[in-house]
Amino acid sequence: RRPFATKPASPDSATRHASASKTAPKDVQGDQQKDPTHPEKARHGSSDDESSSESDSDGAEGAKVGIDWLAAGIKCKEDGNAEFRLAKGEHFMSRSKSAAELYSQALEHFKRIVSPDQETKLEIARTHANRAQCMINLSQHQDALDHCVSALQADPTNWKASLRQSLCHVSIAGSLVKKIDSETEAKRGSKPQNE
Repeated sequence: RRPFATKPASPDSATRHASASKTAPKDVQGDQQKDPTHPEKARHGSSDDESSSESDSDGAEGAKVGIDWLAAGIKCKEDGNAEFRLAKGEHFMSRSKSAAELYSQALEHFKRIVSPDQETKLEIARTHANRAQCMINLSQHQDALDHCVSALQADPTNWKASLRQSLCHVSIAGSLVKKIDSETEAKRGSKPQNE
């Protein structure tokens, strides 16, 4: 930005610009570009358009921040999708774990959105459903079930979350049956008794 002395301006715009530079943090006063993959930069970044609209309400700024978190979350989700596609053969477990971590990052970004709209809720549901599949791949069925429930809360029509929820219930029930059987066998002794 140019100093005030070299820039002819009306008294109103000079006053508005001066008050904005007093209230802005020092790192915001320099020229920074918005980058949706780095929410901190996106939230604190400044541009000529922002300096001309300093009188906007805080609600409009909150909406901008939400959009930036949405873009960052979608980027992480897409990176997770790319990682999940590589989960084959000997890399099945490691790629599933890596994809799950990326989906977790996406969900953290989505949590920062104050008032998610319908499209954001759909993205949140898809991300939970995708992370649930990763957890199923890693045999962590209770964690997967929790993500299925979260996905269905965000979007009750998400059929993948419903299917994966059913798979989790079957796996968890099967594990409980095996546990009960082994405990019963232990109580009876090494030789099962016929009844």
